[in-house]
Amino acid sequence: MDLISAADVEMRAPHGPQQWGPWTLNKRTKCLVIKPYPNKTSYEIALREITTLAEMVGWIDHISQKTWPTDPTTATWTNEEMVAGLVHALLYNVEWRGMLSTRRA
Repeated sequence: MDLISAADVEMRAPHGPQQWGPWTLNKRTKCLVIKPYPNKTSYEIALREITTLAEMVGWIDHISQKTWPTDPTTATWTNEEMVAGLVHALLYNVEWRGMLSTRRA
């Protein structure tokens, strides 16, 4: 897989406070939601369960390995768009700056 920057991927969906590419925020459940295929079940990531940077990176890695966009006749988004949108959504919605340690050994 070629590495690309999230900024290099054009988000096809309208940007707004609740949508990042294919990802939307369910305010009630505090979950990021993606619907990888039309008329199929959605996939959710519970933001309240992301408490460390390692967990945040783990979700990015997990989604990057999904094979949802391999069939162009049913896939709505490319893998790159799904990952880039997730990165944007996580940076916007997770208090990741507070996860950075300022202590030195």
